[in-house]
Amino acid sequence: MKLFSFLTFAVLMGSFTSEAAIVETKFKVSTRFYDSSGETRKLLNSRAFVRYNDSVDALSKKAKEDCLVIAGEKDFLSLFTEAEKSECISNRTFVITTSDIILDMFYRPATFDIIHDDLTNIADIVRDNGKITNATAKDQGHLGSIRSLIRNAFSSATETQTISLIGRTVFTLKGAGRAKFVMELEPVQTKVLSN
Repeated sequence: MKLFSFLTFAVLMGSFTSEAAIVETKFKVSTRFYDSSGETRKLLNSRAFVRYNDSVDALSKKAKEDCLVIAGEKDFLSLFTEAEKSECISNRTFVITTSDIILDMFYRPATFDIIHDDLTNIADIVRDNGKITNATAKDQGHLGSIRSLIRNAFSSATETQTISLIGRTVFTLKGAGRAKFVMELEPVQTKVLSN
């Protein structure tokens, strides 16, 4: 009986002291362009990945050490151009990262559009004081309380965006005109990379 109790205690302690798992969530990235007349067309699909520490419940500086957003890895476009990467901070349900990596996700499929000049369209929107917006940040009511953490994790001049790890995230790139790009990130697979 004492041996059984000792083994049970050892197993329980081992579960508490085991190292955190690094997890990777893969996203399908779909982008559409809406011109000034409201006409729309679909761009090439791409992929994005988020690697993060699955044991982190609350956002912290420590979370940034194991958090990475990767635009365009292991997809058709990666045969021709390297993936872009950016640091992030995360918990189990969402990630906060830089606006630059989100803009890279817009640029990737546009780079390979040889029929329409979508790179020029994106450049025009960015030059037109274009902004990236999404509804995910509005859905996280507690984000306001972690602004100081975000300022410490990223440069105060860095714009940040939120990606959901458990549902769709829709980003819009729009300037002063009516033309816009709308990009949807849909999580399709999560796997453990290491323990």
